[in-house]
Amino acid sequence: MTSLQCAWSPRGSLPAGDGTREGKCLRLSQQYMLCSASVQDILARFKERGNADWAELPAKVAIQMNDTHPTLAAPELMRLLMDYEGMDWDKAWAITSKVVAYTNHTVMPEVTPQPYVPCHLYLSRAQFCGHVSMRMRMLCNSQV
Repeated sequence: MTSLQCAWSPRGSLPAGDGTREGKCLRLSQQYMLCSASVQDILARFKERGNADWAELPAKVAIQMNDTHPTLAAPELMRLLMDYEGMDWDKAWAITSKVVAYTNHTVMPEVTPQPYVPCHLYLSRAQFCGHVSMRMRMLCNSQV
C-alpha cells in the first residue's frame, strides 16, 4: 500500500499508534490539526454571530479539555488570539484562562499519554519565552 493509499484508508483517520517516533509525530500532528481547526471554527463562529468584543468570549464559549488529545487547544487559542486578533499576552491569557477548563479522568501513569507532556511544556515555554522576549524589547526600546 502506498503512503497516499494509506492516508486515504479508513485506518488513516484513526489515531496513530505511538509505539514509534514516527507514530508519535503523526499523532501529535493529528492532535494539533484537529485542535487548531476546532479552535479556529469556534473563533470564526463567534465573529460570524456579530461579536466584536473579545472580552465576551468566555461568556459565550467554553472549551473543556481532558487528559487526552484536545489539550493543545489552550496554547492554540493563545496563538490565534495573539497572532490573528492582535492581542498582547496578558489580554489573550485573561481570555484563554476563562474559556478553557481541564479535567483529568486518568490517574494511572501508564494510561496518561506521556509523549505529549514535553510537547505541551515546549509550546507553553515557547509562548512564555516569546512573551518575555517581547516585554524585554518593549522595555529596551522605551529606554532608548
